[in-house]
Amino acid sequence: MSVSISAFDGNYVRLGQVAALLAQERAQCAADDVMDLFKRSVFAGEFEPPSFEVGETREDPRNWLHMEIEAPRCMLPPDQAALSVRPKQLYGVNRSTITSVLLTTDALPGGRVEWEPLLDITTPPYTGANGFSALGAIPFRDFSERGRKELEALLIPIEKLVPWLEKRGWSLPCALARRPLAGNKDRTRLPGCSRPAGRYRRLRHGEQAGRRSGPGRALSSSCANWPPSILIGRRGSSPRKLGSARARSSTKANCRQ
Repeated sequence: MSVSISAFDGNYVRLGQVAALLAQERAQCAADDVMDLFKRSVFAGEFEPPSFEVGETREDPRNWLHMEIEAPRCMLPPDQAALSVRPKQLYGVNRSTITSVLLTTDALPGGRVEWEPLLDITTPPYTGANGFSALGAIPFRDFSERGRKELEALLIPIEKLVPWLEKRGWSLPCALARRPLAGNKDRTRLPGCSRPAGRYRRLRHGEQAGRRSGPGRALSSSCANWPPSILIGRRGSSPRKLGSARARSSTKANCRQ
């Protein structure tokens, strides 16, 4: 599905950007760890658009991941069609399209020849299940540099991202929560971060309630970089208490989900 959205549209964000922001707020996670979770979810079908039974609303761009794909030569002027690297445009994509693009651009782990038997749609009965499960189980770090960049560049609608984060006990990074969605009447706050920026900075440096923490009050290293978890979709909810035994025991498990 070809769509006329922009990478600067407030309704969308790149997976690589989200991974970097989440890693900054969670010291126990690296950006590649978060990208591995995203990659597993992509090939598991967690970000797929609604089924055809939904009707015309299925075509709403906010139901789709978006990927920059080279424009077909037949749609370009002759001088542009002759380029080895052709202009790209954004398309709404599902996991099958993403896999096809990675296959045809030699961006999958290993050689293209190895993957063609798993991903050959002309071989009945083709379901793609074996190929998707293999791609989901291969670590993100084992993908080629081109493959990693393509996955990091995928645009995800915020409306799909928030439930995915909530399912893992995470909230929208503050840098994204302060960015207004297109058409959102509240131009200053989005679900995921309601704490004033000044207090957020103090907590990052081990201060609570405007005073420096003493030896017995310092936040644990695993929780010090966490913004407050806000109940998604409930504007004005109060932050959960940081540093509790439950929070400390759960943060290490979050990156393994």
